Amino acid sequence: MINSLFTVLLIDFLDLFKAHPDIFRKTSDYRKKLIFDAFQSDALAEAFPYQSEAEVVDDLLLTVRMLTAEAPMSEGSSLVKAFSQYLLREFPSRFDQFDRKFLLSRREDQMTSLMSIFPQKTRFSTQLRQLPISSTPQDISEAIVGFLQAMKPCPRVLVQSAVECTPSFKQQIRTHFLQQFPTSFLTFQVNHQLIGGLRFFIDGKVRDLSWFSKIQALTQFTSHL
Repeated sequence: MINSLFTVLLIDFLDLFKAHPDIFRKTSDYRKKLIFDAFQSDALAEAFPYQSEAEVVDDLLLTVRMLTAEAPMSEGSSLVKAFSQYLLREFPSRFDQFDRKFLLSRREDQMTSLMSIFPQKTRFSTQLRQLPISSTPQDISEAIVGFLQAMKPCPRVLVQSAVECTPSFKQQIRTHFLQQFPTSFLTFQVNHQLIGGLRFFIDGKVRDLSWFSKIQALTQFTSHL
């Protein structure tokens, strides 16, 4: 799943380079803006920080070798590194919008929402729009965790709650854990057996973060004011 997403991203970059053959004879700021305009992503705009076409070609060849399993997936490829940062820092805020309300809505409404979340006319955005249609949020989370763990050790963080957390509250939790575990993608899960609050698992071990439960309780209380 994630390798397929990464493959179409690579193809998009190749198309971008073909459409702008002088891109690496321009300034770094020009190159970043061109990439940002194509993908609307600060993380992806940092890909290919090179000054010469030869370095870019070497990086692309390494990336292809990784995708064909001729070389291990690693951040030795600048595109892999930028993609990993996208998954960790930009994708979660979009991913958290695939909540219960989204999943229970009509397909036409889902597609309308997805077009607003991923509006770019790229293969990459098209594939992103298909993810929540063809896979569950749990499957997507597991696939991302697997992709990241294949490159470097990172703890598996699972957050359970009695009811679904709001996207804004999920973002608070993600921000907290990114400070401790900058290479981890959090997985959220509803556990109806919980009476209330939150339960955190890090590599399968329960951790007590009661202050987050208090924040959640206050958030729920103030929502009724």
